[in-house]
Amino acid sequence: MTNDEIQELRKEIDQIDKKIVEQLATRLMFAKKIASEKKKLGMEVEDAGREEELLDRIRDLADEYGVESTHAQELYLLILAESKRIQEDHQEESS
Repeated sequence: MTNDEIQELRKEIDQIDKKIVEQLATRLMFAKKIASEKKKLGMEVEDAGREEELLDRIRDLADEYGVESTHAQELYLLILAESKRIQEDHQEESS
């Protein structure tokens, strides 16, 4: 493989990274909307059952796509932490 071919592959990765961040931003926007609804319903931000279901689903998806499931779950733990932070901040702002 030539250096130019490597650079082309890196450009493809850069585009994938952009899409990942765009999707993350969309996900966090929905987390904020959920925070508003949870507040109206008197619900807590944290939902351990939902988190467990999500991590199980991520593990299964990672296995399906040949991604190390432990790493995928660790990544989602970070995403969940950020989602909860955003929800907590949003609920405080709405008070």
